[in-house]
Amino acid sequence: MKSLQLKITVLKTPGFIFLVTLFILFCKTTSAQSNVKVEFSEQYEEPKGSVVFDVVGYDDGGFVFGRYNRKGLTHINISLEKYSKSLKFLTIRDYESELNGLDVDYSSPFYFQDQLYLIGTTYDKKTKKRNLYYNEVDKSTMSLKNKEVLIQSIQENDNGSLALANYAFSRDQKVLAFYNLPGYLKKTAVLAGFSIPLSKSSTETKGSVAVYGGDMEKMWDLNFTFPYSEKLYSVKDATIGNNGDFYILGKLFEEKGKSKTAGAPNYQYVINAFSGKGTNKKEYKISLDKYYITDCSFTISNDNKIICAGFYSEKGYGNIMGSFYLSIDPETEKILTKGVSPFDVEFLKLFMSDSRAEKGKELPNFDLDQIVIREDGGAVLIGEEYYVTVSTTTSSNGSTTTRTTYHYNDIIVININPDNSVEWATKIPKRQAGSSGFYLSYAAHIKDDKIYLIFNDNEKNLDEIKPDKIYPYDGKDSYATLVTINENGTWKKSALFSNKETGVILRPIVSEQINDDELIMYAEKGRKYVIGKITFE
Repeated sequence: MKSLQLKITVLKTPGFIFLVTLFILFCKTTSAQSNVKVEFSEQYEEPKGSVVFDVVGYDDGGFVFGRYNRKGLTHINISLEKYSKSLKFLTIRDYESELNGLDVDYSSPFYFQDQLYLIGTTYDKKTKKRNLYYNEVDKSTMSLKNKEVLIQSIQENDNGSLALANYAFSRDQKVLAFYNLPGYLKKTAVLAGFSIPLSKSSTETKGSVAVYGGDMEKMWDLNFTFPYSEKLYSVKDATIGNNGDFYILGKLFEEKGKSKTAGAPNYQYVINAFSGKGTNKKEYKISLDKYYITDCSFTISNDNKIICAGFYSEKGYGNIMGSFYLSIDPETEKILTKGVSPFDVEFLKLFMSDSRAEKGKELPNFDLDQIVIREDGGAVLIGEEYYVTVSTTTSSNGSTTTRTTYHYNDIIVININPDNSVEWATKIPKRQAGSSGFYLSYAAHIKDDKIYLIFNDNEKNLDEIKPDKIYPYDGKDSYATLVTINENGTWKKSALFSNKETGVILRPIVSEQINDDELIMYAEKGRKYVIGKITFE
């Protein structure tokens, strides 16, 4: 057996140019109950051909970001960079290694039980076998500890589906599941910016899971098969309970021509559960009978109940008329709570004319982003209107240009009681569009009984909350804006900082709440960037 050959490259300071000194902004929100402090690092310059993709996490030594680096035309690897608690750049490293004569591709950095890890994979073209490993990273130096541990050996299917691995944490952060679910991919998948064509689908869906506890001790693992055709089934989400039970949420379509009820949805959501260290398997069908579930998400409560919620419609995909909420006892398989809550007229008036609202017209589709579990068993849903438009123009010489625009618009927040009634629902007006989602969407922070939303907005909207007077974000003279939602659903909006004055633009999707009081953020323009910390006092 050939030993591990490890090469770690340290990128020194020439790629990180000091431009301005550290400064701190103090910003008092228009909600008198809380103060918000914003801190920025020095301004740096990104390594060429790279882009930050995630706040990996933090430890006693500071904060870690993950960065993609393009190597040549087809290869992308990652690097990890660390900053001190005072937001000073410490180090950045990228990773290249070889194991048993095969290159190791590193991805998916994560913290677990206060330790930092990387996932590494090798692929043997002859056997079509993909081995999945984890490596521990030294939190001080960002170097690998020269120890690769095999998680799973995945045999790719002859039907052309691609074995991918992901991971999920339990709510208490004490259990970790690595899972491989080829059902994620349909016809063509996009991985790290490249399209991957897939061949015909199988008549069944295969996958695997490996569950770990403290000190990365393996609790159990399992290879499994679902009796669903990959052509008809796609995985939406997966999670792990505090007790080590593993759950998968999927969307299953009926075969063409086999719908049993006229006008009924031709698909349903299905939760598959593995308990007893994988020895027990159960299937829970999530259905609202005559209604279409247009978006669905789920989580596992601290007492190991399945909480499932989302949006529904009478018309079908592309519309929503209200929210639904259900809870299941996985041991008895009993549905504890189930019901739908149509949007009331006053809520609909926030989106449309009074006459349309009184007729009960449905809203455009929203993507459900988060389910926040309340202490009393209720839940808060946070969703965002998202859609894509494609336009084609033809020049005078006959050449055509196609433009794709991504739209991230209004945010809705719905507070649902344990009995499925809606305590309140509110809309945060927002208009964002661009050729990518780079500076679009929002970041969320939850503290006590307040929800904070942060996004880039037109400066003209700072004192305007009427939906018919909202100006679109265009990147010019924009502000990073803070919306504070109170426990009764009322909200206030204020400026966090001016993107123009700081010389960079907030990237909300590369921002993360790291504890009750702090959110780490990233802002850039061109190759200039800063990291920042927002403290909610």
